[in-house]
Amino acid sequence: MGADPNAVVDGYTPLFAAGVEGHTDAIKVLIARGAGIDDGSSRALLCSWLKSIANVANTLLGGGLREGLENAMTCERLTLVIGEGDVRMVQVLLASWQVFRSLLQLPSSESPLIRAVQDNVMGVVRFLLNCGGNLDVEDSEGRTLPVHCILPWAWQSGDAQVDKATNDGMTPLHGASMHGKIEMCTDLLAKNASVDIKNQTGDTPLHLAVSNDHFGVVQALISAGAIVNVVNHTGDTPLIVAARHGYLETAQALLTAGARVEMVNKSGELAIVAATRCGHISIVKKLLVAGANVHALASDVDNLLVAADRWGHPITASLLLERAELVIAQSSQVSFVDVTLQRLNMFGSRFIEFEPM
Repeated sequence: MGADPNAVVDGYTPLFAAGVEGHTDAIKVLIARGAGIDDGSSRALLCSWLKSIANVANTLLGGGLREGLENAMTCERLTLVIGEGDVRMVQVLLASWQVFRSLLQLPSSESPLIRAVQDNVMGVVRFLLNCGGNLDVEDSEGRTLPVHCILPWAWQSGDAQVDKATNDGMTPLHGASMHGKIEMCTDLLAKNASVDIKNQTGDTPLHLAVSNDHFGVVQALISAGAIVNVVNHTGDTPLIVAARHGYLETAQALLTAGARVEMVNKSGELAIVAATRCGHISIVKKLLVAGANVHALASDVDNLLVAADRWGHPITASLLLERAELVIAQSSQVSFVDVTLQRLNMFGSRFIEFEPM
C-alpha cells in the first residue's frame, strides 16, 4: 500500500520537510507519488528560499505549485527574505509569479525595492530595478529611495536630474557624499551637480561627507570648489563638525583648504571648543597651530582651560595652559613674575592645580 506522501507528523508533511532540508530528489519523488503541492509546500518554498536553495524552489514550482501562493507568500515574508540577498531566488519567484511583479510598484514600506535598499542588498536592488521597479516609490513615511542608489538606472533611461531632491532636500550628491560613494560623487560633479546645495537642515554635501569621515569624498568636494566655511542651520561649519568628531585627517584637509578657526556656531561654539569638549587633543593641537584662540570662552562663565578641566580632560587643559603661557611670553617682553601674575589674572585660582612650566 505504501507510505502516505501527505502524512502529517508534528504539523509537517514530507514535502515540507524535504523543502526545508533542500532534498530536491525527494521532492520530485513525493510530487510524483501525489504529495499535495498546496499542503505545506508554500512554507517549504519559503524555507528553501531563506536557505538559498534555488533548485528546490524551481522543483516545487515545476511541480505545479500555483494556487494560494498570493496568500502564502505575503509582502511581509517577501521583504524578510529579501534581506538574505539571494538574487537567484528573487529571479525564480519573479519569473514565476505575476503577483510579485505587481509588488515592485507598491507605494509603501512593503515594497521589496524599499526593503532591499534598507537592507543594503544592492544585488537585489539592481535586479528589481532592471525588472521595472518604480524609481519613485515611497515608503510609509513618504521617503523615496536614496537617490544615489537609483541614479545609474535613471541615467541609463535618460531620466536623471543631478540636483533632483527628495522630500528632505537630499540631492544625489548629498546621498553619495553621506555614504562615501566616491565614484558616484565624481560622476555627479562631472555632470555639474551643485556642490554647495543645502538640504532641509542646511547641510551641504561637504557637511555630510565630513560628519561621516569620508576623507576621499571630502577631498573630491574641496577640489570641485566646495565652500569650506559654509554653515548649516545650527551654524556649524565643516571644521566644527570635524573637530567635534575628532576627525584629524579631515580637519587638516579643511584647514589646508582655508577653513577659518574663528567661526562660531549658533551655540557660541568654536571648533577648538568642540574639540576640547570631546577630548580630541590631536585636533586641539592642530587648531592651535592654525591660530585658534587659546583664550576662547567655552561658556558664559568658563574660559577654555577651566572648561577642559571641568569636562574631565586634564591633559588637554595642560596643553592649553602651556599654549597660553607661550602666547603671553611672546606678546609682551615681561619677566616670569609678570607672566605668573597675568596667568593668575586669566585663569584665577584654578591655575595652581597645574604644575609650573
